[in-house]
Amino acid sequence: MFNFVHLKQGLKYFFASVRQKTKGYKRYSGSADDICRSIVDDCWTGVFFQTSVSHYKSEFWSRDFGFVVGSLLKLGYKDEVLKTLDFALRRFFKANKIATTVLRNNVFSFPDVYSPDSVALFLHSLLYAKADDLVNRYYSFLQNRFSEFADVVLDSSGNVKRKTHFSCMRDYVVYDASCYDHCMAVLMARCAKKFNFVFPFSEKELTKKLNDNYWLGDFYKADMAHDIPSGDSLLLPFWINRCKSPFKVLRFIQKNNFDKPFPLIYGSFEFPSVFVKFFVPGWQSDVVWPFLGLPFLESVKSFKPSLVKKYKFQYNEIIERYKTLFELYSRDSKPYGSLFYHADDGLIWAAIYLNL
Repeated sequence: MFNFVHLKQGLKYFFASVRQKTKGYKRYSGSADDICRSIVDDCWTGVFFQTSVSHYKSEFWSRDFGFVVGSLLKLGYKDEVLKTLDFALRRFFKANKIATTVLRNNVFSFPDVYSPDSVALFLHSLLYAKADDLVNRYYSFLQNRFSEFADVVLDSSGNVKRKTHFSCMRDYVVYDASCYDHCMAVLMARCAKKFNFVFPFSEKELTKKLNDNYWLGDFYKADMAHDIPSGDSLLLPFWINRCKSPFKVLRFIQKNNFDKPFPLIYGSFEFPSVFVKFFVPGWQSDVVWPFLGLPFLESVKSFKPSLVKKYKFQYNEIIERYKTLFELYSRDSKPYGSLFYHADDGLIWAAIYLNL
């Protein structure tokens, strides 16, 4: 579903791509660490952390922030993180919902459907930042989000509802009860316990269902309708620290080239939209996404740090070659570009690289 806000956003990204093609992009000087630190600093607006310095400038994305909040805190941005959470929560409260995006005073999701990961990752951000004051101030509003998540996303047994379209990291794919969304339910249960919110299922119960429903012996399948993996179903059990066999999944990723030319790609999956295939071919399939790859490296570091050094060197080379961190890269390791869209640059994800 699209609305007028989505049309405006689409035009914004299109013209940002045109500007990037004609005028170039901001190149940072120094080492990969220097470049990434400068990107993170540029993403701080003085009020909140925007998602990038280009296409997503002035935009807060709950999903992206949830993945980088831990790295930002380790880098010493505690005050900025709390101010960002306050900025977003004020607007979510006024809109009576948590959504993917905040742009000025507009709160919306893309696509225009419920976004389980935006809710779960925003609550995860509050938990990770130990934002107890904000949680107490907005306790009733946040409790309603837990109740809403359980009603909208989960059935009475604690499984993700079948044949229901949700907004997710891989936003152009329509999953059927995805592993990714189930992992978000696990995250919700974890946050509920830590903050003493009411949620109908425990983390232990939902983790068991994760392994019962999605684990196929050496990888987690993408959703309940397909016995194939996806980059997000390979990443999320790692990232929430509930992977049944990390070494088996890692071997599967390497054997099936999900880490080529460098981590991580989504892999093949049926896209229902001809629009996507025409305007952004390969967008969330056969291209490298640092938004997948960097959290993947962050997760692998805990049990195979020697491999992370190799992968980090690959990122180091790419970042220093182009003097920024791009949104996605083609199989030839060049920044992704189509006739209508060019990859964003200067992403807040650079914070994760700095903590590898």
